[in-house]
Amino acid sequence: PPAPPKKKAYVKRQDVAPDALDLGPFDSAAALEALGLDRLKAALMAAGLKCGGSVADRASRLFSTKDKPREEWDAKILAKKKAS
Repeated sequence: PPAPPKKKAYVKRQDVAPDALDLGPFDSAAALEALGLDRLKAALMAAGLKCGGSVADRASRLFSTKDKPREEWDAKILAKKKAS
């Protein structure tokens, strides 16, 4: 019988460091999408927001916080606290 196909080596993506982003220059979530997945993830992490999903999901989640105080942010977009 033929040999089973070899599994591809799993390459772990580099971790993204939290990096705050000034939302002032952006006038829509679509404008944020141009930054790409990793930059949006870094900004979401820095803000304490969930950072998964598509580029559109991430952009709209981040844009929804623009010009709002933290206490007005929707609780559904906040990242869960890690158990320590």
